[in-house]
Amino acid sequence: MADRTEILKKILKLLSHEQQPISQSEIQFRLNISKSYLSELLKYLEDQNKITRTDGEGKTKRVMLQKDKTSKSFHIGVLKSSEYIPVLVWLRKILDKIELKIHFYNSTDRMFMHMDSGTIQACCAPLVSLITNFIVRRNFRISFGLGFGGSYIFFNESSKNQGLLTSENSSMSLLSARSFSKDVFPKISFSNPAEGLKKFLDGDATYISIWEPYASYLRQMGFTAVTDYRSVMGEQTCCALAFSERTPHSSFQKISKSDIPEYPPSSSIEFEPIISSFSKSLKMEKSIIEDSLNFYTFKKIKIDIKAVEATGFNVTGDLLKNMISGYFRERRTQP
Repeated sequence: MADRTEILKKILKLLSHEQQPISQSEIQFRLNISKSYLSELLKYLEDQNKITRTDGEGKTKRVMLQKDKTSKSFHIGVLKSSEYIPVLVWLRKILDKIELKIHFYNSTDRMFMHMDSGTIQACCAPLVSLITNFIVRRNFRISFGLGFGGSYIFFNESSKNQGLLTSENSSMSLLSARSFSKDVFPKISFSNPAEGLKKFLDGDATYISIWEPYASYLRQMGFTAVTDYRSVMGEQTCCALAFSERTPHSSFQKISKSDIPEYPPSSSIEFEPIISSFSKSLKMEKSIIEDSLNFYTFKKIKIDIKAVEATGFNVTGDLLKNMISGYFRERRTQP
């Protein structure tokens, strides 16, 4: 059997080549060592703060390198929604010499797993998704809302299949529930918006509840929205910014004291790199993404009991206080 030190080095080298957490069984397979011995080695590395382990599916553990706390980068996760572009421009500017690294996700499931593992330090997500995940995890804090608007329900008159396509546990699910009786149409869930869009265009459903820039893409193809976010939910914030317990205190202070820039900006130079990143990730023309920004109202919105109740949750007392306190109490005393 190889020397223990050599195997430890191989584990760290293997993890250094992975962009995402990998399962313990995958490490065991690649290095050809026993399950019990691997668990012992991973426990040692975890105690040395070299790695982080989180729960995966079933009883599977997922493993990744521990993030360097002195790293001059700030990792943030976002869904593929143009609602987050101004806040990313704002973060990129106020974090100054810290590099902003953006991680794109199709759904919140993997995003919150990466908050657990330390892959990202903050995330932008639908408020209803954040509340649901906070109740389960409680290892992040919801800080403030990012604005409202930018979500629509479209009708496909050529579809022969009755149905409503919508994403689960999101602003889209709220828009759908408040726009249609649950008994009118069968609800068809999607986790990947691009796949949901394709199903709609293929005629798999008569309606789709979708957000920008996918909504602008449908407009460009000649579809007309039958209802929109503002007409159903007014100025209720749809998405919010949340911080994990790994967020550096200095970064949090800078972010909490600043405000989100208005759109359109006085200069589009600062927006171009972020728009280009979205264009590449969504495989969509930049002009569509630029147009989609005009369908939102961007502003910093306080998350309070009214905002939480608007999502349908009945969260009160200490749970509510902890969830919307903005940051971890123990961090507030740090310099």
